[in-house]
Amino acid sequence: MIQTLASPAAVGIGELSARVGMSRQHLTRRVKRFVGIGPKRLARISRLRRLLELVDGGEPGGWAGAAVGAGYYDQPHMIAEVKALTGRTPERLRPHLSTG
Repeated sequence: MIQTLASPAAVGIGELSARVGMSRQHLTRRVKRFVGIGPKRLARISRLRRLLELVDGGEPGGWAGAAVGAGYYDQPHMIAEVKALTGRTPERLRPHLSTG
């Protein structure tokens, strides 16, 4: 799933490729060429960025509320993604966030 940088709404790579009028493979190659990473990884990073913005902005419900707002399936999914992308648990990231 692909997310825009401004919105947590996910769009599948198939749907996105149809919207822009190119094959999935061509779209994937172009994203890699211009961004440096594939669309899936870009979507994961985008979702993490949204999560951190929500937590930093004081999202009601803390990490769980931010996880839903950022588009994670559930809190365990969010924790696994944060650890995979940053090497830290969400709570270990908290001191590195600004205070809003």
